[in-house]
Amino acid sequence: MKRALNISLIFILIAGFAFAGSKTKIIKPKNYNKKVTVIISGKRRAYYEISQNNYSIVQVRGPGKLKILTRAVLKEDQSKVNYKLIYKLNGLDEKIAEFKNVKKSGKSEFKHSSYGYPGIRKDIELNLERGENNIQLRVINSGLKVVTRIMFEPGKVAKENWIAMSPASPNEVVELVTKEDISFYYRFSKEEPLKIEIIGPTELRILTRFENNYRMKGRINYRIQVAGDNNVINTFLLSSKRSVVTYYKDNPELLPGKAREIYIKVDEGFHTFLVYPLDEDKETVLGKILFPEKDITNKTPVSVLDNY
Repeated sequence: MKRALNISLIFILIAGFAFAGSKTKIIKPKNYNKKVTVIISGKRRAYYEISQNNYSIVQVRGPGKLKILTRAVLKEDQSKVNYKLIYKLNGLDEKIAEFKNVKKSGKSEFKHSSYGYPGIRKDIELNLERGENNIQLRVINSGLKVVTRIMFEPGKVAKENWIAMSPASPNEVVELVTKEDISFYYRFSKEEPLKIEIIGPTELRILTRFENNYRMKGRINYRIQVAGDNNVINTFLLSSKRSVVTYYKDNPELLPGKAREIYIKVDEGFHTFLVYPLDEDKETVLGKILFPEKDITNKTPVSVLDNY
């Protein structure tokens, strides 16, 4: 009986470790050059060659930890190499990761040996905030190939009750219906951005939906920029498909996209934010503004609470 109990406990522990490991997701970047297979101690792993000319793009919803595993591709006559990667998180300033004297890996090889020899793995780790995040990544070494494997471990999100608020700008109200429930969004554009006035410290949660017509197919990419106190805070590259459960109450000609979330941290004091789309070929986007219910007493004027 004791032996059976021990076996059961071992099985539970193994299952627990397997479940914990399953939280990590493999993210496939966009705009990569080619997919290659790296064999590490007999196990095959997919890597993606990133470009020197164009950014590879990674889109992931936080919070969590993003790990960018990189390997230089060495030639037979190279004993070691140096390489640099340039990356941007949510459109902010470019950062450089530099790796020097990288040797060939003794435990890995490419499936097709003609491709070259994988270098020792070098990693970049990023802590991602809640909401949609985009990371742009490229090589800045002339003539050197670099491949990457991107892993994301989601973090826990604290439960929060959110209160909707109206923008300080007179944006058009749009009614959307989801499973018979009506929600109120505000239509905004580059010429008529969402203007938000709020007192911090607190946090803003902004849901955005791209406006689709019936001629648009597949996934739509769009960019949202947030400026605060006359400075650009973030640029978000978002991607959306047509929603299958939400529709316009009064406009059957348009189809709303699935909601995408962005978050803005608000420092102490009174602040003004402007939210607007960047793409010239996309006219309008729908937005809904929320902030934590716990901050209702002293973080925003009653006049801007959403009365719809």
